Amino acid sequence: MYHHSDASEGFSVGYDWEIDEISGKVTTRTEMRCPDADWQNDYASVWVDAVQLFQYTAPRTGRLSVIVEAVNLEGRSQVALVDEFGFSGSQTHLRNYMSLRVYHPATPGVSFAEMSHLDRTGTSGTVAETNYYPGSTYLASLVSNGSVQAGENFFVAVGTRNSDTSTTDDVEVRTTSDFSWVIRSLELRILDGGPVIPVVDRAAVGARRAKRRTAARRKG
Repeated sequence: MYHHSDASEGFSVGYDWEIDEISGKVTTRTEMRCPDADWQNDYASVWVDAVQLFQYTAPRTGRLSVIVEAVNLEGRSQVALVDEFGFSGSQTHLRNYMSLRVYHPATPGVSFAEMSHLDRTGTSGTVAETNYYPGSTYLASLVSNGSVQAGENFFVAVGTRNSDTSTTDDVEVRTTSDFSWVIRSLELRILDGGPVIPVVDRAAVGARRAKRRTAARRKG
């Protein structure tokens, strides 16, 4: 999967991801640690993606619009700050997104829909947020940043991204960000009135599999 990290000497960063192609589950976990902040500014940034891949044939020319139906399994962010000495200050952002990447030369960028944002400034204290109820369903709307041509066949990656940044001056910083989603269904269409194409519906797939299993047992 795609990931990137950068940090000054005082910071350490970590990231992990999990993908289950059968269930549609995508999980991203990130952390940043600055246990002994320097008298100069320390900084860190880290992001990681977890995505599901789908194949799509464009019925017409235009930009791709995607509606993602996702079930939340986990959504927690936490920032802990400890003041050290002297003039101090810090700023930390923990974000989670739904993401869309179209593997097509005319759409080189990634599109995002923000699902969570924990913003913390200061010198001390702990802030933790749980933004979603596990098992609840949410919708995200994304649009590609380029156009595809009618009849072209390509891959589409839909999933989640954690993206965290922090700067600190004489403040100890510890962060964690854990998000897990199930991509339950996906609808794609070309903007300006193109037909809606349901690419995957996990509930329908599960029902069809259960029906096949029942039929097989009856036959046996």
